[in-house]
Amino acid sequence: MAMSFGRFLAGNILTLTKSNPLPLCRIHAINRFIDNPLKAAAIGIRLKSTGASSKVKTTTTGVKRTVKKKPTTARKTAGKATSRAGKTATKAKSTAAKKPAAKKKLAAKKKLAAKKKPAAKKKPAAKKKKIVKLTPEQLERKKKVILRERVLKAPKVPSANPYSTFVSLGGGTVGLDTAEKWKALTPEQQQEYAEKAKDIRKTAVRNREQWIKNQNPQEVYMANRARRHLKRLGGKGGKVALLKDPRIPKRPVPVKAAFLRDQWNAGTFTNPDGTKMDVITAIRLSPSLYEKLPAADKKAYEDQYAADKVVYKKAMGELLGDLKKL
Repeated sequence: MAMSFGRFLAGNILTLTKSNPLPLCRIHAINRFIDNPLKAAAIGIRLKSTGASSKVKTTTTGVKRTVKKKPTTARKTAGKATSRAGKTATKAKSTAAKKPAAKKKLAAKKKLAAKKKPAAKKKPAAKKKKIVKLTPEQLERKKKVILRERVLKAPKVPSANPYSTFVSLGGGTVGLDTAEKWKALTPEQQQEYAEKAKDIRKTAVRNREQWIKNQNPQEVYMANRARRHLKRLGGKGGKVALLKDPRIPKRPVPVKAAFLRDQWNAGTFTNPDGTKMDVITAIRLSPSLYEKLPAADKKAYEDQYAADKVVYKKAMGELLGDLKKL
């Protein structure tokens, strides 16, 4: 009995000392047991029953104490410092990254502003002209209009007709009444109008020649080309005389035309009755006569024509320049 009670007390002392981890608390628990063993035993029993809960509490208190230790606070401050340093570094990086981004945003805004500007109104496209095909008659008419623009309008030279002079000088308008007035004139009066007509024509010719001399020889040359073209086309525009400009050199006479001229002046072209042959008949007979000429005479005509042609081209070049450009 005494042995079992002693074991019981020893067990309670162990529980008391285990419940108090610190050395001083353990000594205090032993002293308490010595003073009042029954009370200490009761406390030991209570502690045994609450052993599990005390263990949990000691573990939680131990955690709390470890949290409150100074090294942990130093670590926290170090962590805070590192976190702050990291934040400042990230902020610096973000600001450094934001700068080019800001530049990009400005460039994008400028582009948008440039795009938003009202675009210049496009000019309406020119309407394509419809190509109208002209008939041959319309083309000829158009040519005549262009040629008439190139023709120089020289002063007119009136005819030497006494009746037309009588009409132009106030005899009246052309008609029966004017014709009767003209017939009523005496022959002397009619002769006076004939002399007046000659004088008027002579003065008109002089004025025309002076007008031609005042013109540019190139313009006179081009006007004569246009007048020749109008003559070929015929019609109303074909009744245009050439402007006789003494400054422009004369063309060389072709070979057969030179032979005809020489034979005409020599009196070769005569009829059987001895009278002079008409010009048309002479022109028809001239080629056969030229073929009968000896080769030396033909060569003389050809050489003369070639020499005259060289002189003509040189004179034209000095007066008008390059004829191809005209």
